Amino acid sequence: SDTVTMNGDSFSMEVRWSDQTIILPKMKMPTALTNVNGTQMGDELSPTGLDLTWDVPADPGRVFTRVPMNHHVPKPAFTQCDVDAASGTMNIDGPMLKPLALVTGLEFQGVEHVRFAAAETNLGCVEFRFQAFSYPNIIR
Repeated sequence: SDTVTMNGDSFSMEVRWSDQTIILPKMKMPTALTNVNGTQMGDELSPTGLDLTWDVPADPGRVFTRVPMNHHVPKPAFTQCDVDAASGTMNIDGPMLKPLALVTGLEFQGVEHVRFAAAETNLGCVEFRFQAFSYPNIIR
């Protein structure tokens, strides 16, 4: 896994290694979401849900989030959710959040507007992910 940061609004690429070549056709970068808001139900140590909303982008992809376990707990646990960006809403139920809200509470970070592409090779799968990160205004 590695990250490449480039300027522009659309990209194509060719990736080669060993005897593998993957050609990614031109893909448009997703834009940052606007008017991203959330309501967290319950409290920091016992969340009962999280509702997120955003303005539907002109060229929607997927909206993705990864909610990690509190950093004070040495376990690599998390909840991962994604929805079609055209829906304008995401709900994460309390049972998915509560086990992550230990010690000092839930550590929800934000959402990504994402476009994925993948290729399968005889050496395994390769994923391309174009993303724009947004920090929601969370009301507790």
